Amino acid sequence: MYEEVKRHLQKMPLARERAKKMQFISWLLWNKWNLGNRELTQPVLRTIIEESGSYDRVWRKVLQDCPNLRGSDYEDKKALSENTQIALGYETGYIGNGKKLKTL
Repeated sequence: MYEEVKRHLQKMPLARERAKKMQFISWLLWNKWNLGNRELTQPVLRTIIEESGSYDRVWRKVLQDCPNLRGSDYEDKKALSENTQIALGYETGYIGNGKKLKTL
């Protein structure tokens, strides 16, 4: 699975973007399970859902191991998360602050 994802990320630069990750994973699963020509049953769906989690982890691992394959939005997650926390009225870094308080 690791080599399959890595090979596709090398061929498909758009699939490296965090915003396109689920589209990429769904494309992989659609083709792997030949869903255009196959009836979707509950056992097949369950397997596909389980595999989607595995593909998600492998996608992140490949990008961690191969920085040259990272998309342009790879480093945006922290800033986006902090902005969302602020918009919701939370303090950013509260998890780290809690851990620091426990050591005092």
